[in-house]
Amino acid sequence: MRGYIPEEAPQLPQAMQLVYLPPTRPKEGLPTCMAVIVGGDEVGKSALYDKIIHNISPGKVQPMCHYGYVNGYIVLFESSSHSPVNLQLIDGSPHPYTETIYHGSRFIRDAQVLISVFSVDDLASFTTACTYIRSLDDFTRDSLEILLVGTRNDRPGRQVSVEEGEAAALNMGVFYLDTTATGDDNSVIKAKLEEVVEKYLSTKKLEE
Repeated sequence: MRGYIPEEAPQLPQAMQLVYLPPTRPKEGLPTCMAVIVGGDEVGKSALYDKIIHNISPGKVQPMCHYGYVNGYIVLFESSSHSPVNLQLIDGSPHPYTETIYHGSRFIRDAQVLISVFSVDDLASFTTACTYIRSLDDFTRDSLEILLVGTRNDRPGRQVSVEEGEAAALNMGVFYLDTTATGDDNSVIKAKLEEVVEKYLSTKKLEE
């Protein structure tokens, strides 16, 4: 589970003490939209997951140190005229990129949203994220909506501009979000996810 520290682990600095993140559950009676996070090593996938699900910033929680997948739930469209929806977010960050993609494929076939993550200060991660999206077969592309996310935009040494990210997303016919997990709240990220899910719901239905 998120937050587990082995007994032999060294003492963490005060700012990085273990924070218990309680499990989240879907809200009864609402349809559920599944979103899967994929991406390379060290691009901020776990931080993005924690920001979306727990609204917690990096440095407040011990990074993931287990093998397997983490999944959590939030409710989208709570403050809009749209009917609310459970978002189930799945994060497989312990695995290298190729393993995440390989093992994640079992989730992707059931998912409605794919979130492909790269770090804006790492050009190679941007290339990898885009290459993966382009590698998806037509059936998979038609069955879900895709969000390309550039993380860590608060860091110096940016290698991928907002314009380059937006242009790549436009070229591939997917959504784009340029963000950081260190912000005050997750409202911007949630708003983009609502935009993505709304697009999915414009042509498809979710099961309760």
